[in-house]
Amino acid sequence: MPGLIQPSSASPPPSTADRDELLRVVRQRLIAATAARSIAKGGALIALVGAIYAATYAAIFFTEFWLLKIVLGYANGLAIGMLFLIGHDACHMGLTPVGWLNRLLGRIAFLPALHPYSSWELSHNGLHHGWTNLKGRDPGYSPLSKEEFDRLPAWRRTLQRIYRTSFGLTLYYLIENWVRVEMFPNAEHRARFRNPRQFQVDRVIVAAFALAMIGLSIGLGILMRPAGQAAWIAGLGHFAVAWVLPFLIWNGFISFITFQQHTHPRIRWFDNEPEWTFYDTQVRGTVHIEFPWILRMLLHNINEHTAHHINPRVPLYELKSAQAGVREVLNGDVMVVRWSPRVMRDTLRRCKLYDFREHRWLDFDGRPTTESMKVAGA
Repeated sequence: MPGLIQPSSASPPPSTADRDELLRVVRQRLIAATAARSIAKGGALIALVGAIYAATYAAIFFTEFWLLKIVLGYANGLAIGMLFLIGHDACHMGLTPVGWLNRLLGRIAFLPALHPYSSWELSHNGLHHGWTNLKGRDPGYSPLSKEEFDRLPAWRRTLQRIYRTSFGLTLYYLIENWVRVEMFPNAEHRARFRNPRQFQVDRVIVAAFALAMIGLSIGLGILMRPAGQAAWIAGLGHFAVAWVLPFLIWNGFISFITFQQHTHPRIRWFDNEPEWTFYDTQVRGTVHIEFPWILRMLLHNINEHTAHHINPRVPLYELKSAQAGVREVLNGDVMVVRWSPRVMRDTLRRCKLYDFREHRWLDFDGRPTTESMKVAGA
């Protein structure tokens, strides 16, 4: 299988006693890693990436060349993603050892990505980490069964087909996650908030930031336009390049990460809670993706992902060594994939729908694309 280094096999996991002991050893190591949380390191990291975000945004208005503006807008979108990952760490209480500081820094870091802090805290910390790969609980890229897909109206089936493409991953995150979970959750999801008023406050803060940045982008574009350029062209052009483009790039950034972290031809999903276990999902169902060094730097080591799921409070600047310790103890139960465009294409091609009874991936016609991963006796 392309890129696969250590497969998470379909054979039964270690006995309950064995895996409990293995997890005990791993957790002790990861608790030690959380002790390395540092105000200095966390503060320096968010200050550095925040400066990159501000600099790439400002630079858009100081060049007359629209191609360079577009490049800078792309870079600004990547900076939003990098800043968000720092906020993600803060939301897990992993960026610094101080709770109130984490909450403050997390809210600030989430603003350019337009994510209310309390909404992400519920959907990501509470649901994704609490119920990883359990359909109906985990709001990530959960697959449909063939029966669910067939019951959809034609336009929804078409949308689902688009969602499982490289471009469609971004569209999925934008619609299914940002709109329907983070910004405008339905009544059932809103009922899960421990503090609904705080969610409303966070959402108002995000909306105010968005309006302010839209106004600033248009205003600076008009103010700094070359002589002879129409004000409306300069305003709308800079709105598109300095605001719309970076936001779309950011959505592509987060979808690129989150899809691959829990989707792979050898990863199992569940729709039956009694069948779901911590070990099967947080250890065997979480992909450690080995990226080229430049991508590892941009992604702040977040794809050292098994260690993150076993203990989300391990700070991102300690994840690489923490993941090495996890692999040393858990060995073949850690899924390790060396990333390449070919690997991603293969995953998108094979992981369309899912057979939850036989635990195998299907195409949209219901044909199996992987062997059954059903555990004997299950």
